[in-house]
Amino acid sequence: MKWINKGHQYDEKAKDIIKEFLRHDKGVFLYGAGEKSKGIYKTLENYDCLKGFIDASKEKQKKGYLKEDVISIEEFILRKENFWIVISTSNAYVSEIETTLKKCGFEHYNN
Repeated sequence: MKWINKGHQYDEKAKDIIKEFLRHDKGVFLYGAGEKSKGIYKTLENYDCLKGFIDASKEKQKKGYLKEDVISIEEFILRKENFWIVISTSNAYVSEIETTLKKCGFEHYNN
């Protein structure tokens, strides 16, 4: 496969997602504070809708990431804030994170 716009192939889709966030007046937490989150972070910071990161790593929670807070899913639930969660991690962890979120009462495309 040859990339036409390497590194930016999802820019238009990201803009559509951001418009949806803003339309519902919700902020966004990225689930995953790693390399996969950097591109999404750079896009969301321009729209002032990124509120922080969720990550299971206690080490990342202590340090923060890209100038933002990193919290556990338990802390996110305790805050009872009405934000979207976007999974931004490698494919190896997506299924596990989706299962965790469902167990916590979150619904796909609703939270």
